[in-house]
Formats: sequence, C-alpha cells, structure tokens
Amino acid sequence: MNNDKQIEARRQILRDQNKRFQEGEAEHGRFNAKTDARPLLVEFDEEILDGRNYLTMHGDQLLHQEPWLLAEVAADIATLSNLAAALALMGRELQEKELALRIAHEPKTGPVKHENLIGSPNGERGQGPEAPGRS
Repeated sequence: MNNDKQIEARRQILRDQNKRFQEGEAEHGRFNAKTDARPLLVEFDEEILDGRNYLTMHGDQLLHQEPWLLAEVAADIATLSNLAAALALMGRELQEKELALRIAHEPKTGPVKHENLIGSPNGERGQGPEAPGRS
C-alpha cells in the first residue's frame, strides 16, 4: 500500500471509529465521563479477546473453504493475533497500574472502589455496576 492509500485508510478508520461512537451514543446515551461507571478497560480487554477469536475463526474458515488462500495469509493472521495479544497485555498492565495507584492513594477512612478491574483483589473480571442499557 502506497503512502497516499495508507493515509486514506487511516482516515477511513477514524471515520469508522466516529460512526461506532455515534452508534454507541444512540444505543446507550451520550457519554458522560463524570458519571459513566462502565469498566472501560475491562470492556477493551473483552473486545480485544473477541478480535483474536474472530481471527482464529477466519483462519479456520480459510482452512476449510480456501486452503490455498490460508497458505498465503497465515503469517498475516498470526501477526494480527500477536498484536492483539500485546494490546490485551498492555491493557491489563494499565489496569494493574491504576489499581496499585488507587490502593496507594486510598484515604485512611476507607477503600477506593476498584472491583471493576481485572487485577481486583477477588481476581474476578467486571464485577462493577453494569453499564446503562446492558444486561
């Protein structure tokens, strides 16, 4: 892909991202950073894992439907999967860092809520309040 095509592809990604944000607002309401209690880093992690699953399933589809094509693109699929794994790891490291900082800054009067994080003391994911419009 030449430079002009790459620039246009990146612009299209930004347009697609904006469209998805608008669709999310239509479904869940306008985002309010002060009041939104969704565990967004947990949701990030879940989306990345979904992406890795889709890549694996795509590889399986190619294996059974167009094996010649899989032979040509298997390394690309593996690279994307590895990049997704790296993003998931970085997201989890960020959650652990935030958790450690919250614990370090807890007031002496009581703990700061941190049950939404993967690195929570009980080791469970997504234990916080559900996002509006989700079940």
